Amino acid sequence: MTDVFDLSSVQAAKLLHVSVRHVRKLGELKKLPTKRSGRFWYFSRQAILAYRNSVSDNRWMTREERFWAKVDRTGDCWIWTAASLGGYGQFGTEQGIQGAHRFSYEIVNGPIPSGLNVCHTCDTPLCVKPNHLFVGTQQENVVDSYDKGRHKMSQKGKEGVSTANKRRWADTVARQRMSAIMIDIWKVRKDISK
Repeated sequence: MTDVFDLSSVQAAKLLHVSVRHVRKLGELKKLPTKRSGRFWYFSRQAILAYRNSVSDNRWMTREERFWAKVDRTGDCWIWTAASLGGYGQFGTEQGIQGAHRFSYEIVNGPIPSGLNVCHTCDTPLCVKPNHLFVGTQQENVVDSYDKGRHKMSQKGKEGVSTANKRRWADTVARQRMSAIMIDIWKVRKDISK
């Protein structure tokens, strides 16, 4: 059976996700059968697809395949193993960078309604397991984190002061004591110099 040269070099390049120059170089190196007519190059769709399948390269993976390749599914939570920012996974798509947990939710449940967050039932920011995710408003998310003791205002000490405020208070007291000591030392030195 002879090859049917039904793709232009531009169409072949789009199928392979490479430049036209790269496709023509593959033709020159005899890695792809070509037919030339003047300055135009033509390629066989079958040969292009066969070549694409023979080369292991993630640029031919779908977005979902690329996404799930970066997830560790061994535990109860499915942990995002690629880039993260602020503790949450980040995933690049054609529309730009978005949260990995949001992309996971969209794969399974469709688009996220406008104005809603994707929240975690497991309280693990890097978790992308779809049944650990739910949509809710910002207020619902804050109330959920408060109820579970994750919110900074819910982490109260015995006196009802958050641990962050205790640290700030301790630092302030330490600075005031140090200032008082330095003033006393200054007074002693001033008295000695008289």
